Amino acid sequence: MENVYKLICVPFAGGSSKSYLKWRSVIDPRIELIFYEMAGRGTRQNEKNMHTMEELIHDLVYFIENTADNEHRISIFGHSMGAYVFYEAYESLSKDVKTKIDYIFLSGAVSLKYIIASPVWNQILLPKDEFLNVVEMHGWVQKEILRRDSVRDYIYRVMKHDFSLMNNYIWTMKKINMYSQVYILYGQEDIYQVEQYYSWKENIEAPLYYWGFKGNHFFILDQYQEVVETINRILL
Repeated sequence: MENVYKLICVPFAGGSSKSYLKWRSVIDPRIELIFYEMAGRGTRQNEKNMHTMEELIHDLVYFIENTADNEHRISIFGHSMGAYVFYEAYESLSKDVKTKIDYIFLSGAVSLKYIIASPVWNQILLPKDEFLNVVEMHGWVQKEILRRDSVRDYIYRVMKHDFSLMNNYIWTMKKINMYSQVYILYGQEDIYQVEQYYSWKENIEAPLYYWGFKGNHFFILDQYQEVVETINRILL
């Protein structure tokens, strides 16, 4: 069966291409899952980490531009930090690529005004154990992962790096036109209020749809079957 769509997945803080592997068992065979990988982890672990959000945005734009072709439609899925990175990258994409993107999924990400005002990213200033306790309390990492001593140091290192990128970036309130339908996905038991997701209308000019799922910040992993089946229905 021929692929119709390329679904580019952008990971969350501390995540990698492996974060979406469970999706393969549920995704429709007409949809090709493509994982963007940040330098310094996963399949790019031998590359140097990026030091600024600007570097990361440029890298994602380059990846999307080189993934696009004339045979497939494109959709983008970004969760949490991945949603913000893609949002910031969107304006730098060529018009040709923008018009090939049918659907954009911004998942687990409240609108810009809340992220600008949020003290979340400055948690990197906390000592290691306090930082990881906050991460666990808010559900930003699956608890069972933090129970493994062998990966605890790794999680701290990569999350501190990603939080630093977000914390040091100069965010600006803006509203951009998107050529695509945009779906805002969120966990109904996440720490944020529903209206904080709905206010994306202040930052995006496009058809906007909202979809809540059972679970906390990591509903995309805990409820992955329902999430992926929803994506299947939307894309096809």
